[in-house]
Amino acid sequence: MTTRRELFALSGAALVASAFPASAQDTAAPQGSVKITQIRNATLHVVYGGVRFLVDPMLSDRHAWPGFEGSVNSEERNPLVHLPMTKEEIIDVDAVIVTHLHEDRLNLSYAAQPSPDGLAQALLIGESFLAGQPCALVLGDNIFYGDGLGAELTDAATAGHGACLFAYHVRDPERYGVVSFDREGKAVTIEEKPANPRSNWAVTGLYFYDGNASQIAKSIKPSDRGELEITSVNNIYLENGLCSVVRLGRGYGWFDTGTHASLLEASEFVRVVQDRQNLQVACPEEIAYRKGWVTPEVIEKAGNLLAKTNYGQYLLSLVHDDSYALI
Repeated sequence: MTTRRELFALSGAALVASAFPASAQDTAAPQGSVKITQIRNATLHVVYGGVRFLVDPMLSDRHAWPGFEGSVNSEERNPLVHLPMTKEEIIDVDAVIVTHLHEDRLNLSYAAQPSPDGLAQALLIGESFLAGQPCALVLGDNIFYGDGLGAELTDAATAGHGACLFAYHVRDPERYGVVSFDREGKAVTIEEKPANPRSNWAVTGLYFYDGNASQIAKSIKPSDRGELEITSVNNIYLENGLCSVVRLGRGYGWFDTGTHASLLEASEFVRVVQDRQNLQVACPEEIAYRKGWVTPEVIEKAGNLLAKTNYGQYLLSLVHDDSYALI
């Protein structure tokens, strides 16, 4: 079913999307595929003063920091926030409004989180906006990469009931929420930063929920850390047999860039991929062009404006080099 989505976000790098039925004129499916989402507005709001980045957040938010290279020989860098934004574009986001970026390019929208009381608070602050509709929540400093990711997101967005989470196999699961599975691959437990993890599968910062998410968030109590844990919300879905977990296996990349080291690791990962394949990771202009949202003339104009940079040359190549049509 075609849906239209609007996004709501709050400080703490959380982004929430609500879905509701689209009008008849929105049902066209491009290139033979079903167009399952059409997000009109998106707001990604991120805050200053993170304790793990002591100095720099006094001056700017890390989500606007340079997240990865334009190429191995390039000095230009794209902001980190491009990656979660383009993940939403893959499932047909029409517009994204991002705070703390260029005011002359974007409409800014804010929803304040009074204090850092946990990710599940997003579902409370956004309750009136969500209005009981299905939603998605993604952390603004999480990076996902992999061929076929778009199809996984599409399946999660169209599930219609329960919760859908994404897990990734890591060396240090104690840093994350951890999900364990039975022999059939069904999720059986989810624990928040356990001292003795039952598995190496970390729950990533990407969640899809049905229309009950806000009500469930209301029912949970703060953890020993004093936060409303998103793991508590996930466990309620799990206990009711309504939580599915997609395992992102070999060939996928996931980074939680909450530390200086992880930010550097993600930057190097994207630099290597881009330099080896000569393909940009998380290029909003390219995604819009390939989905038919903009014409070749728009891409060419954008490329000419940046013609002295590798990024601009890449945009021009999308229009003039036929080999890119095969990607």
